[in-house]
Amino acid sequence: ADDAVDSDELAAGAVDAAHLAADVLKGVAKGWIKFDGSSGSIGTGDASHNVSSVTDSDTGDYIVNWDTNFSSAHYSVTLGGANGKHIGEGYSAVPAAGTTQIATSGEDWTPSDSGRIYVTAHGDQ
Repeated sequence: ADDAVDSDELAAGAVDAAHLAADVLKGVAKGWIKFDGSSGSIGTGDASHNVSSVTDSDTGDYIVNWDTNFSSAHYSVTLGGANGKHIGEGYSAVPAAGTTQIATSGEDWTPSDSGRIYVTAHGDQ
């Protein structure tokens, strides 16, 4: 059974604030960051939410550390970037509730740092 709020519940005044808040929060991004992967010190990037840090593991290899872990390794990650780079998620890492591994490469697919990386994650925490 689906526990979504329907129009009958709204009309009857049967929806409490907690139910409505829980329903709304299901689709909200639980973590995101914009960072410069070519920077010597990434920290929490230029702007972020629910990110404790980014680890620069190697050329074109970053690990996003979530401030509040996801409930499991089964969550969705959306990536974006710039500067003619290819960006991928988890190319050599086992998925984890507390981290997401990001890989960037140049047009020839060799590892390369990227000046702009965008990461957004959705899932249960």
